[in-house]
Order: sequence, then structure tokens, then C-alpha cells
Amino acid sequence: MAFYISRYKKRKEITFDVEVITPMFLGSADQNKAELRAPSIKGMMRFWWRAVRADADLKKMINEESSIFGGAGDNYGKSSFSVRLHSVRNKRIGKDFLEEIGKEHNGKRITYAQNFGLGYLFYSTYTLKNRGVTIKRPYIRPGTKFMLTFSTGKENVLDHVIGSFWLLVNFGGLGTRARRGGGCLSITGINCDESQKDELERYFMGKDNIADFLVNGYKEAKAKICPQSKNNNTSAYSTLSGSRFVVNPTSQHSDWKSALNEIGLQYREYRLSVKNKLFIGPNFGFPVMHHRFRTRMIGRTSKETLERRSSPLIIKTIRVNGVYYPLVIVLGGRLLPTDGKIVKDIKQNNRWVYSGQSSNENLNHITAFLKTLGQKGYTTISL
Repeated sequence: MAFYISRYKKRKEITFDVEVITPMFLGSADQNKAELRAPSIKGMMRFWWRAVRADADLKKMINEESSIFGGAGDNYGKSSFSVRLHSVRNKRIGKDFLEEIGKEHNGKRITYAQNFGLGYLFYSTYTLKNRGVTIKRPYIRPGTKFMLTFSTGKENVLDHVIGSFWLLVNFGGLGTRARRGGGCLSITGINCDESQKDELERYFMGKDNIADFLVNGYKEAKAKICPQSKNNNTSAYSTLSGSRFVVNPTSQHSDWKSALNEIGLQYREYRLSVKNKLFIGPNFGFPVMHHRFRTRMIGRTSKETLERRSSPLIIKTIRVNGVYYPLVIVLGGRLLPTDGKIVKDIKQNNRWVYSGQSSNENLNHITAFLKTLGQKGYTTISL
């Protein structure tokens, strides 16, 4: 890695040239602004670190995580590495995603038929209303470029940084709708020590076919983050233990729109086919709203109401060797606690009332969706 000598100790640096390749709905406390933020990147790296660790010993895992990423409380200190976002270029802000995929005509917001897949994935950023006014989420447009520098004074921490950042870039995204194609990134260059440059460029910018690139990259990230762990198979939360990804190596696109639209159309078609089976949808994440927001599908245990759970299904596009591929990742782990149920609530007198109907989670419905992709030439690969 690139080295420099500080006044107090020797630190190691690695700098990535990063490009935003899908709309990034990322902001700060002010949701009316779109902003690139280093803390958001670090936060998602923490998520992916935890996902690949998948340690059943939660206390042990939290202690190790906090020693790397930092943590609140007297028992934890600052992060063992720093993140600096700099040299932002070509940054353009979009104010209304409809401008990308449709138009407004006679007061109606119309998504072009050829973009229905994109519209389904990003619907909440440009169609929802608050008191009759359409909510338009600003976003950072694809093509925005920036540099990201990681710095640490601890040798063993660098592997954790590299592994978790690889997972963020290739399995995840940043901001709202990150699990539905938003905020995808691509690495275009790496500045580090010449002795490791070839290795890191291969790891992040690969020359293998798409399936091998993802499998080998995942294995290497796992080896960096949990080289000695034998207990990384918990199902208590969403993890990469028992996960799968779905890709079609022949589905190659020259741009992000066509890649995401293809997989978005497949996802839309499946969800619409089971729309009237209300207890299927929440297995893809909830809440799910029906009947003009008069019915909601959420989770509930004997002790609490669970109004929101992130989807175990991640839809995105990945760019390898200049080619865009649609990609689906299915995380392992449980959607609900062991005593949790998917329940149906109905709004009465402006309050949510339990309808008396419930169901266990059933992730076989996600497998059913993957089977429909298999009929289109996609291959499911277990990690």
C-alpha cells in the first residue's frame, strides 16, 4: 500500500477511484439535498463486515466490530481506520427521477412503458405523495466520480477494510433504494504500493467472467474478515451465510438503465403475479401497503410490532470490464425472530387494527422468484 510517515507513527493508505453507476439517493439530515458522505460509506462497510462474519456469538462479534469500526460507550473507542472522500468530479444532481424514465403530462406523472422495470424499482423516489404533494427525492447522477482514501496505523485492520469495501461495491449500494438498484459503485483505479497494485486491481476490477469474479471475490473477502472463525453460520439476522446470487453471464448491457430495467421487469412481473396473495409480498421486505394504504402487511412478535424489515433480496447492476450485468443477491438468515409472524392490519378510525390474520415467514417465495429467472437464462450460485 502507499505509505507515509506521520509525526507519531507509520500509517498505511490505499486510495480508490470510484464512479457512481446508478442513481444514488443519498443525503444527510436534510432529505431535500443529495450528498456524498464518507460516514454513509463506512456505515455500509460495517453492515457488510457483519454480514460476512455471521457470528452466532453476538457479543464477541460486536466487540471485534467495534475495535475496527468504533463504537459508542465506555468499552469502545474510535475507529481503527479513517475514510476520506475527496476529489469529487462530474457531480450532477437530479431533482426528479421521472425525468430519467418518463414525463409529466396534464398533471399526471407517466412512466414510459419501456422503463417500467426501472419505475418499479425506484417508485418510492418519484411517485409517493405527502398530503397530495408528490415527494421527489434528489439524487446523485451516474457518472459522478470521486476518490476514497482509507488510512490505518494497524496492519491487521487493512484486510478488514479491503474485504468489507469489496462487498459494498459488488454486493451492495448506498442510499435509499440501495436494495433495488440505487447507489451502485464501480472501481476505476487504485493508488497503492506497486507490489500489491496488480493483486488489488485484479480483486476489484477483475478479468474473470462475472460468476467467477463474484465467487472468488466473496471467498477472498470472507478470508480477510473471518480467517479463523468456525461459527459464522448464524440465522439470527441477515448475513451472507447460506446466501446466493443470481446472474446471467450472457445478459450483457452497455449502460445501467437497460441492465436494471431488465431485472426490474422480471421482478415486477413476479410480484404482480402474486399481488392478491397478500402474505407472499412481505417475505421480500415490509411494510407492504394495499388498498390505497388502508391495509398494511408487517411483522409482529408476542412483545412488539415490527413495522419495517429490509428485504433479504438485493437487486443491482455490477460493471465488470466495462459491461453491465443485472445481479440479484439473496441474503441468508431469518426475516423475523423465531416467534414472529407476518400480520395483516386494517386502518380503522385512523388507527391500525390487527385483522386476525397472520402467517409464518416463508422464504420459499423468494426461491420461486429465482426459478422464474432461471427460465430466462439466469443461474443461481450458492456462496
